[in-house]
Amino acid sequence: ISAPFIRSLKILSRVDGFDAMSIEKLLWKKVREEDIGGGIMFSYGSVIGLLRGEEITDPEYKMEYLLSLFPQYFDNRWVAESIGGTISALVNKAKDDDLSDRLLNMALPRACGGVHELTPSSVILGWMAIKGGGARGNTAAMDAAVRLLQATARDGNLCASSLAGVKYVVEDELIFLYGEGYAVISPLYKQKLFSFLLSPLDQYIGKTNEALCLDQLLSIFGCLLVSVPSEVVLDNRDTVFPMVFKGLEGTNVDVKLSSLLLLPKLWENIAIRESFSLIIGNFIGQVVVALCDSRSKLLRKAAADCLACISTFPHEKIYPHSEHVLSALDSGVSDRKKMVRKAAVRARAFWLRIGDQG
Repeated sequence: ISAPFIRSLKILSRVDGFDAMSIEKLLWKKVREEDIGGGIMFSYGSVIGLLRGEEITDPEYKMEYLLSLFPQYFDNRWVAESIGGTISALVNKAKDDDLSDRLLNMALPRACGGVHELTPSSVILGWMAIKGGGARGNTAAMDAAVRLLQATARDGNLCASSLAGVKYVVEDELIFLYGEGYAVISPLYKQKLFSFLLSPLDQYIGKTNEALCLDQLLSIFGCLLVSVPSEVVLDNRDTVFPMVFKGLEGTNVDVKLSSLLLLPKLWENIAIRESFSLIIGNFIGQVVVALCDSRSKLLRKAAADCLACISTFPHEKIYPHSEHVLSALDSGVSDRKKMVRKAAVRARAFWLRIGDQG
């Protein structure tokens, strides 16, 4: 039912006289009377998305019923995700902020309050509720994000779905900010989010032994780091720098790439640059490894660009590594991808001057 129904629904919604309310009532009856499947629930949530808030009848009753349904489908990811999507739509489409908060407060404790009772499907419910609440400006989502991190630490099976919820909050932090004063509030919110999540992220990155969880945690960390002022990064350098290095040490291409793209931006700040110069030798080796990684041309280019940036660090800090770097760049200038070759040629010119200066 789901895919053909949704395609038809999108077409019909553009037709004058289309009555989404009648379809919503029909699908709600099916939800109430039948052994639901993911298609029915997904379709119902999609119809909710077409309605105005005042057109949705008894939203709190519907929220309570969906929450009561949820435990029956812990082991059915498709239905669980569809219920979560419908919950998100109900929160999003609430006719006013008071109703939105009431609905969100019904959903979040069920999904994120009892960490010990969480299942993979209930975490999906949690992040869908976060999505709905976040779109309405409810900053309770930050607390829920920490609870989802706790869930990941307790049970690796929750990793993918719980971290998806955290990443949604981190990447789409702008959904919490709208209206007057946005330009002033935005940096403050980003800084608050960074401060709120940095400590639990550091804790769980240090304790996880699962590669998938570690990659996703480091990816979330990268999203956080690029959105805060350099002064905040500097104040937390004892935590931040080892986490950046851990990202470079890993095997996930996306995480390594985000780390390499992040470093030159951090080094634009003079104080951060001076702090990094004390440990730059540790990073050079990992950047060289990335330059030789055959899996991604973007990763190799970013590594070459990063080496060009490192060439401007104090001579006495980088000269001992010049022979090793030039050997890697010699391979880079013959890379099969033009974008990598150009970046390697540029970086090599800088490092040749370092070698010549002795």
